[in-house]
Amino acid sequence: MGDYEVRQGDIFLSDQKYDEALERFTAALKVMPDHRGALMGLGIAYMQSGRLAEAEAEFTYLIGFLTKTLEPDDLTGIGTLASAYTNRGILYDRTQRYEKALADYISALKVDPEAVE
Repeated sequence: MGDYEVRQGDIFLSDQKYDEALERFTAALKVMPDHRGALMGLGIAYMQSGRLAEAEAEFTYLIGFLTKTLEPDDLTGIGTLASAYTNRGILYDRTQRYEKALADYISALKVDPEAVE
């Protein structure tokens, strides 16, 4: 549930149609609250469209949610958590918060070295 909307959002993201992507990711969350792909998509769409405060909030929420709910054998979730840390690190880099960026990059490496590679 919500996967179809996330796929649509991903297509809009790749076409740099951020408002449409945001709408599709939001629709996915209505179908399935806390859909990991939708939360990640929102964060990326916000970041790419320059809405950095919203992007930071989405990545931070996703990191917190996954940290609380992730099972040790959930490889997709582990990769998503590492990606969320990496994306938030990129956001911090872009806003010259270098210490926070470095901390997130280190966290991403600790979570899943292979995904970050």
